[in-house]
Amino acid sequence: MKKGTKISEETRKKMSGSKIGKKNPMYGKTHSKKIRTLLSKINKGKNNYFYGKSRSEETKRKISVGNKGKIVSIKTRKKISESKIGHKLLEETKRKISKSMTGKKHKEDTKKKIRLAHVGNKHYNWKGGKYTTYKGYVRLSGKYDCLYSNSQGSISEHKYIWWKYFPDNIMKKDECIHHINGNKQDNRIENLKKMKTLEHTKLHKFLRKERIK
Repeated sequence: MKKGTKISEETRKKMSGSKIGKKNPMYGKTHSKKIRTLLSKINKGKNNYFYGKSRSEETKRKISVGNKGKIVSIKTRKKISESKIGHKLLEETKRKISKSMTGKKHKEDTKKKIRLAHVGNKHYNWKGGKYTTYKGYVRLSGKYDCLYSNSQGSISEHKYIWWKYFPDNIMKKDECIHHINGNKQDNRIENLKKMKTLEHTKLHKFLRKERIK
């Protein structure tokens, strides 16, 4: 095909239709790791047909319109994510991305999607959903459908353990769970005891005085 020749929409559709599904010569096949490495090497840097070029605003708009409504499968997302591991952006690329995003604001719907995409085990810094609070208690983050969990589904581990073992022995507003051996992170059921909050406060005041002596 001569350079600069324009293909009609009808011809494009025919060409596209002739290689869809089982008609495609690569249907049901995959390139070997050796071939993939070779193809990657051939198309890197100055060897790439698009090296040093950039798409026009019109082309970008067409690509954007063409991709609207498309749903990427979980399997494909995982492959894309894995392919990016260890990949570092050039400083120039970072600068371009930063410049292109300056002054732009995400829609509320987009913000929600981004937030949900990084919740719980989807977050890069996920450590099993356990963390220690500044008071020394173990907290469980995630979606715990429990009587004592907050609106986000987060709950203190000792309360969750208690509820798991004694679902009918409900804690009242004036009650709390006491750690018998004094270790707030030891949440074995034999180390937990339900007490009146007032009694619990008095007990800890007494124990503090005993330690001072």
